[in-house]
Amino acid sequence: NHSSNKILLIDVRNQIEHNECSISGSKLIPLSDIESGEAIKKIKNFAGQKNLYIFCQSGKRSLTAIKHLKKFGINAINIEGGIQAWNKQKLY
Repeated sequence: NHSSNKILLIDVRNQIEHNECSISGSKLIPLSDIESGEAIKKIKNFAGQKNLYIFCQSGKRSLTAIKHLKKFGINAINIEGGIQAWNKQKLY
């Protein structure tokens, strides 16, 4: 399915949370790496022309990540309710 090539899912939780439960195909980039600026170049390299969707456990950290990314000209969409909502919907 080539429409999935236009989407990039970024998990801003920590490694332990990601190991316990993750969305297939998502990339782990912890919020701390975005806040420190460490991950900005990496995200720009991944992103290209893709739509970025950011998620965490419940939606709060992903909103913080989106605000930081915006400062660097990176637009992203929050997955409201985070992975908890994703799992409830069985979207995977």
